[in-house]
Amino acid sequence: MPKVAQARNDAFTIPNANKASSKKKWPASIRREVALVAKKWWSKIALN
Repeated sequence: MPKVAQARNDAFTIPNANKASSKKKWPASIRREVALVAKKWWSKIALN
């Protein structure tokens, strides 16, 4: 059983490895804050 679970975990983590590295493994809360700041920044640029 543990081997099957490990194989399943490996199969699941391999496709997600690229996503995780592209997001630099930031916690969701930090990513949300960055997104909010980026939105404010872009709206300021759009207004100017």
